Amino acid sequence: MTQRNDALLAILAGCMSMASSAQALAEPQYMFTPPHSKLELKLAPRDVSSVQVLEATPQRSLVDLGQLAIKGDATSTREELVAFARAKAAERGADFLRISSKSGEMTMHSYAPSGGVTGFGFQRRQSAQVLNTAQMLWVQLGAVPKAALGLEFMDRMLTAARIVVKGFKPVSKAAEAGVMIGDEIVAVEGFALDGDDARYEMWKLEGQPGQVAHVSVRREGTVLSLNVPLVANIE
Repeated sequence: MTQRNDALLAILAGCMSMASSAQALAEPQYMFTPPHSKLELKLAPRDVSSVQVLEATPQRSLVDLGQLAIKGDATSTREELVAFARAKAAERGADFLRISSKSGEMTMHSYAPSGGVTGFGFQRRQSAQVLNTAQMLWVQLGAVPKAALGLEFMDRMLTAARIVVKGFKPVSKAAEAGVMIGDEIVAVEGFALDGDDARYEMWKLEGQPGQVAHVSVRREGTVLSLNVPLVANIE
């Protein structure tokens, strides 16, 4: 997330450097970054008022729709930027937007590294080379499926990105279906969970409680096929 934010900041900073610092912005500037998938999800637009604004990520099973980096001018308020973010989230069919703690006021400054190449960037503190001030808002867009497998997973930073079961939610029927703690989920309905194909995420959004999912798990080097009933997607 930090690397993505830094890249977006650099691009937005470049846009600012080409405009006069005294020029008023008609509306916030923004950039949308899709999730790490070869196929961006296309969801139907929804009513703006139905898009929830969250400060923390829900504990339910979610579908990542991407990230917005929004830049207002020095007079922009947080409320104005959030309203703008909700409108953009609604256009993409998001159920919610989650506001990053990195959001807030930043200053644009110039710098000259030891190599002699000048550039532009954002920082939270003042400097002698301040060029402009901006209000930044980072938001994650997401959708909430109606159904889920009812599984809890280990931190993928600790599993080399593998999706490994660490527990079951109270309503889950996965244990009864044969899933065990320590199993690696490798596919659901034939869709690999490698982040390169959005068809699994779309299937999650279409799934209903009571539907049976065909789940492939790797256990001690052997891949097993299990039929796991979906349950209501609750916290």
